[in-house]
Amino acid sequence: MTPLRFDPRQSGARCWLHPFENAVMATVWKADTPLTVKRVWRTLWDTHERAYTSVATTVNRLVAKGLLTRRRSGMAFVFAATLTEQEFIDIQRGYVRAALEG
Repeated sequence: MTPLRFDPRQSGARCWLHPFENAVMATVWKADTPLTVKRVWRTLWDTHERAYTSVATTVNRLVAKGLLTRRRSGMAFVFAATLTEQEFIDIQRGYVRAALEG
């Protein structure tokens, strides 16, 4: 995983993730099983009225960033977090600390 942009005005994972990326990750972190894009989309619909394709794009970008894994399950792909929220925060804090200590 590479360091992500840092916004000190935010808290938790939101310091490093776009608000919608954070919402997707929060949904995946709360799930006890891997989720399909459709399940993420339905879960987020009440608070984030986004097109299904926008959710799919965001999920795939999180895979590219190394935060989610993708595997085939039947006819669909399911996605799971590669690390817990606290592990993610600790890793990113380490990058910030290393940059400041330079």
